[in-house]
Amino acid sequence: MPSAENNRNHILISVQTEAVQSPSYVSDDAISNSYNINFVCIPQGNGQAPFRPLRRTAKPIVNGSQTAVVVGPAGEEIFTDKFGRVKVQFHWDRQGRNDASSSCWLRVSTSIAGNKWGTMFIPRIGQEVIVDFMEGDPDQPIITGSVYNPQTMPHYELPKFKTLTYIKTRTSPDDGKGFNELRFEDKAGKEQVFVRSQKRYDLRARGSMYETCGGNRQEVIGVRSDNNPGGNLAITVGGNKDVHIKDSHYVGIDGKLNESVKGDVVEDYQSNLSTIVSAKTELNAREITLEALTKISLKVGGNCIMIDPSGITIAGTMTKINSGGFASGTGNPAFDDALDAETADTGEPGYLDRPRSGGGGGRRRRNLQSQHYIAPPRPGEDPRITAMRGTLANSEQGRHALEVYDRYGVSSSFRGGEGSTFDPGDNNMNINPAQSPDRQALGFVHEMNHAEEHHEGTSGDIQNQGRDEYVDAMVDEESEGVVRSIEARDELIESGHDSASATQYPLQDEYHGAYNQGVADARAANPDISDADAAAAGRSAGRERVEEGFRNGEVETSNSGESYPDYYGDAWDDAHPSGGGTP
Repeated sequence: MPSAENNRNHILISVQTEAVQSPSYVSDDAISNSYNINFVCIPQGNGQAPFRPLRRTAKPIVNGSQTAVVVGPAGEEIFTDKFGRVKVQFHWDRQGRNDASSSCWLRVSTSIAGNKWGTMFIPRIGQEVIVDFMEGDPDQPIITGSVYNPQTMPHYELPKFKTLTYIKTRTSPDDGKGFNELRFEDKAGKEQVFVRSQKRYDLRARGSMYETCGGNRQEVIGVRSDNNPGGNLAITVGGNKDVHIKDSHYVGIDGKLNESVKGDVVEDYQSNLSTIVSAKTELNAREITLEALTKISLKVGGNCIMIDPSGITIAGTMTKINSGGFASGTGNPAFDDALDAETADTGEPGYLDRPRSGGGGGRRRRNLQSQHYIAPPRPGEDPRITAMRGTLANSEQGRHALEVYDRYGVSSSFRGGEGSTFDPGDNNMNINPAQSPDRQALGFVHEMNHAEEHHEGTSGDIQNQGRDEYVDAMVDEESEGVVRSIEARDELIESGHDSASATQYPLQDEYHGAYNQGVADARAANPDISDADAAAAGRSAGRERVEEGFRNGEVETSNSGESYPDYYGDAWDDAHPSGGGTP
């Protein structure tokens, strides 16, 4: 046969034979086919419709409905086709094997069946269903409903829960636990509508959505049985959000609070405002105006400054003006941006199988940049120093070094062959002109540490201090200068000056190792510690490690190759050739 799939056994169900007289009795009548056979056949074998002779008696009629059990292939819970039809095993059927071959496909009656809309409840394997027959025709069965039986009992015990009306589904594959449910309780005084989703619950309103609650409303999101944090709440509003609370508003946050406002912020408090901060408060702005109607008070211990209409009152143990010291600037705190909420299911099949997360890939963390005043260049200032101002403005240690430079009027020079030094005698800082601009900027930080120690009176005094006291003071000063340079380097790299990474300092790796361990130890001791406090613990650990390295002789001077304790000890010995001074 032309078609390979027809090369099989067939059964003839009709044959028509035609014979024509040849030669014909009609002159010149040519006969092309004198004998023809036409037949109709059907395939024979497994999976083919069996042959049945033409019915001679009236077709049987099924009177009334019957029940049957939904069946399908082994290992399946739901077996259906594109029409939502299922197969069944009738109780009287002794040949069926309770599988996909037990019957033809049976259509399932439903409350509404429109074109791409309606309801759908597919009977699952094992359920008992009611089967009716169109006009009694056994070849046109249709499922009209389902019934409970001793093997498939109602979920809620009856008649105990007779006032419950519900739709309760079951997770497939069935784990015996998962389900979705819509339930109505009609018991007088206990009326309730209950909606339960095993995993995800989606509600989508294409237009407006209104909610009116006549009593209390409670929401619990992600709180686990062990009371630890679980799920998240993300809300995205395309327009305005208005909240009017006619009584009190209470908010408790166990973690952090990050608020970002791109427009103006106006707050109107018509009564008292009290703010208690257990740690530190920082406020950074381009301009700050503070005005009070009657009094402004600044108080630390027994020291205070009071401003009122009568004047300014300053009271304290000691009042210091231009007596040294530097105030700390505001930092660049880490800020976690809010996530945008994920949209609800569109209703398109397979929507939930597509990977997605609120915020489009996770929360974004950034460091806020505080505003800091940087003094303008001095008249006639070397352009290289001016360039350093722009670089060091991006580093906390750099800004502090600039404050020291400008407050104490330190002069600068770029003489070759001398290295980078600070000479307290003429208050001059020399920068090595052969170094890269970033290296020069970091050298600036180091030398301004020496300048600060000198002008603040905390540098070692080779004439009036004993040998050990002098050596300790100078070694601490040198190690502090290296620490400030390392921290300035890290701050510049974080702000985008990648070229600063080429600069290496003694004990730099040891500092970073101790820093990381210090942060880890602080977080282990206090899981709720702030990022700023954890970083402070890391810096303290790093500083201690560098100080230890200088004291232990791990770092040598660039000019003599000695350890710093030996270098400054020799300097003291040279200043006291006869052993004078305090030992």
